[in-house]
Amino acid sequence: MPVLLFLSAACHNSSAPKVTHDSVAVVDTVVRDVWPRGDKDTASRPAQAVAPAKKEAASEGEEGEDLQSIYDGYVATYTRPCVIDSSFTLGADRFKLHVEHFCTMDSGITVPKSYVRIYKIDSFVTHNFITRVRLDRNGKTVAEKTIHKHDFDKALFPEERQFGAMFCPVMHLEGGNILLHYSISIPLTDVGVGAYAVIQPDGSIEFRDDH
Repeated sequence: MPVLLFLSAACHNSSAPKVTHDSVAVVDTVVRDVWPRGDKDTASRPAQAVAPAKKEAASEGEEGEDLQSIYDGYVATYTRPCVIDSSFTLGADRFKLHVEHFCTMDSGITVPKSYVRIYKIDSFVTHNFITRVRLDRNGKTVAEKTIHKHDFDKALFPEERQFGAMFCPVMHLEGGNILLHYSISIPLTDVGVGAYAVIQPDGSIEFRDDH
């Protein structure tokens, strides 16, 4: 099974550990590999996406256990928070960024059978995730925003718009801006794309694909 290590996503949990940084180069979590953009990113692909070549020779029992582990791991992300607290300097200014990524528990996504038949289910009802961002510059808040999947619509194919979920971003700094790099992918598969929320020092945010 290709990369499906969900290190983040969350509903609110006050006991959740936080990751705190005080440096210019910051990486809090890992965005999993995603399919490259292309004309073949359609609903006809998920069976191949979910079944890796290295598992072709595995027994049915071994594959079943592996799929169950993936399924259980994804469901566990509903209650596993993703929080980034980071302080850093850009030029002469001191910044503090707080990111909280969590699930909405809205049952707002229904992944159809064509994507999840390998799990022997007719569909998979799951939830959307959102990210709350607050940026302080020299002690003054310059941005407070909630990021939704639809903010990235221009970077998404119809499949991701309808069935995809936002996974917890990786943060890094580039060109004087703060980048949150997302995987927006169909749950239980590796069908998806990468996208950026680019936060500028004045607090304005631009959404774009990762090309």
